Amino acid sequence: MVLQKKIILYLFALALVAGPGKAAADDFKLIPSIGIKGEYNDNIFFDDGNEEEDFITTISPGLKLSNRTERLNAGLSARFDGISYFDNNDLNAIDQDYKGNLDYQLTPKTGVTADAGYKKDSRRDRDIEVIDEGTATGLIQGDETRIRYNGGFSFNSMLTETTAVNCSYSFAKDDFDNREDNDIRMQNVNLGFTHNLTFIDELTVGRLNFGYGRYDYLDGEITRSFLTIIDNTRIDYYSATIGVSRNVSEVFSILADIGGSYTKSKYETSYEYDQPFSVYDSTQKENNSGTGMVARITTSYNGELTSGSLNFSHDVRASSGTSGATERTSIELNISRRFTYELSGRISTEYYLNKADDGDYSARGTDETTWRIRPSIRYNFTNDLFMEASYYFTKNKDREDHTDTRRNQFFIKISMDYPLFE
Repeated sequence: MVLQKKIILYLFALALVAGPGKAAADDFKLIPSIGIKGEYNDNIFFDDGNEEEDFITTISPGLKLSNRTERLNAGLSARFDGISYFDNNDLNAIDQDYKGNLDYQLTPKTGVTADAGYKKDSRRDRDIEVIDEGTATGLIQGDETRIRYNGGFSFNSMLTETTAVNCSYSFAKDDFDNREDNDIRMQNVNLGFTHNLTFIDELTVGRLNFGYGRYDYLDGEITRSFLTIIDNTRIDYYSATIGVSRNVSEVFSILADIGGSYTKSKYETSYEYDQPFSVYDSTQKENNSGTGMVARITTSYNGELTSGSLNFSHDVRASSGTSGATERTSIELNISRRFTYELSGRISTEYYLNKADDGDYSARGTDETTWRIRPSIRYNFTNDLFMEASYYFTKNKDREDHTDTRRNQFFIKISMDYPLFE
């Protein structure tokens, strides 16, 4: 928590002092907000065969601070989610989300970005319901509290009129209250190049990316009768892809990357037997390595009234709340339509397959599929006040635990911003 506060305060200080003189306050905004969401959930524990329904109210006050100049774009935000269950009061919680970001253009051809965040959450669907952050995994979590620290920075520069380079580093740290879940430390480094393929046309861009990730899963502890099992896993992940992106028209674009990956995993499983007249310990250590395919395809359409995107991804990814990484295949489709200036609709659907055999990336395997669909309709009373109604259907099949779970959710949400100092 102390590190997170220091990083965000540092970003805020940069946002205030960056830029010469009066230009630093060219576009300063302070926006308090409040959101109220009513939810009916017919399976709050995401359980197969023991469904329990409840009504949930979430009140979300927030505050956003931003500063934009010709060279600077910086911001801070904070939001609290007060979650109240009608029947299951022991699940009541106050989740928290703090973010800071800084984007500064050093020269016309070179820029740097940095970001940091702190998040405290508790819902079992926290890694499914992520819509806009690109961090959904499709995996069901427990309802224990998780605290996540994350941050990173990147550097981008135009080397020539047709060639650009980008390098980035990011980290994340997840800590769980429940000892059965492995805490995780994630680090990722990426180096990417783009080059306009002028021999084809000026709209086609070639891409080359190299990546490295290190994932450490720490001290997941499971106690069963006289047996305690403790897992520790380290995964080193290397990848390389080549691809192309193209603006097919003013409203349609496509991006595709394909390549390979190499993964090394080391995991240690300790067994502690504590019986009335004897204590016995044993430790199993395993090393494994393997290769795989990496593929990403993204298409987007942005019309005057209709927009949409279709994303496909296959890669080895770290998975919070588990004992190791998984091979994750995901497909996401989003379509939105503006019917009038005030009224709009959206439908999104996602499919996730997380799979890892025993011994691939940890002692315990994963074989889990999740499918979700979410239609919604939204009415904007003003630019700062809207109401939204939505429905979620989620289906999860876990072949390791032999469960097949379904859930229906209905939402009504009202949200209001109140911009100050605009």
